[in-house]
Amino acid sequence: MGEPTFQKATSHRSRRGSRGIAAVAAVALVFSVAGCGSDSDDAGSDETTTTEAVAAEPTVAAATLTDEAIEGLSEEIPAGLVEVTVTDDTTDGGAGGDLSIMKVAEGTTEEDFVAGLLPVFEGGPIPEFIENSSGVIDEGTIVLEEGSYIAWIDRASELDRESTADDIITTPVTVGPGETDAALPEADGTITATDYQFDVDVPAGEATINFANDSTEQFHHVILVDFGTNDPALIEENLGAILESEDGSVPEGVDGEQIDFEAGGSSVFGPGSSGSFSAELTEGNTYAALCFISDVAGGAPHSIQHDMSEVFTA
Repeated sequence: MGEPTFQKATSHRSRRGSRGIAAVAAVALVFSVAGCGSDSDDAGSDETTTTEAVAAEPTVAAATLTDEAIEGLSEEIPAGLVEVTVTDDTTDGGAGGDLSIMKVAEGTTEEDFVAGLLPVFEGGPIPEFIENSSGVIDEGTIVLEEGSYIAWIDRASELDRESTADDIITTPVTVGPGETDAALPEADGTITATDYQFDVDVPAGEATINFANDSTEQFHHVILVDFGTNDPALIEENLGAILESEDGSVPEGVDGEQIDFEAGGSSVFGPGSSGSFSAELTEGNTYAALCFISDVAGGAPHSIQHDMSEVFTA
């Protein structure tokens, strides 16, 4: 996934392939699109986290990510359910198919947005002009409320280097009047985040999973790591050491060759927001749900600073 935290925590998806969990945790200081939050009333409502669908057809949106632009995404989208498909045509696949759509204060320029976003990658506080966040990795359904947004990608989120201002590609989006009470359709499974824990109910096999951030202040995402047939009790006991390992080593008894950082995950969602993603879990395998976003005030990723994780068996 790239660098999590806000985005850096390991690329919104929070995984950076060969760099492993340690690298992801190190960078994961913000949120897939950077994790941060706002405690304003605009951050969302309980209605957006329910899985009972409102009788409304979603708006279909398709975006193509290139080295210069986010192409095909409408400048104006009606509020409500939005079904998004992302094609990553960056020359090196550096964006990882991760598109973030962040609600910002009226009048926020793209230049101000990028300047405020970069420090978040290093664990800095979330700028006050960032009010909420939604997004997808490859494809998914999200719920958007009226307001001003900036859609963005990080062309280096999946690459083994630090991101620069030139890597952040943005485009403004206005969400206009639409469905004010839209909610995600029922899915095969659910993962709900609060401060600072997960409630995981997902089946083995191919599944659509609804992720809901029920926090009232913090931004969260979920990254699923597959630990294969490693004993869940052993993983739970040693998860902190695995995450904080500087050289990618694992404790004695843990088979590191079975660890798969690409098991699935969501983009970053602000308080009260929700969206769906797809994953395929192997029956009987051990998994960990992790959040690499940092607090609104900044700091280490939630999985490290607040032990925000859940080990479970599919």
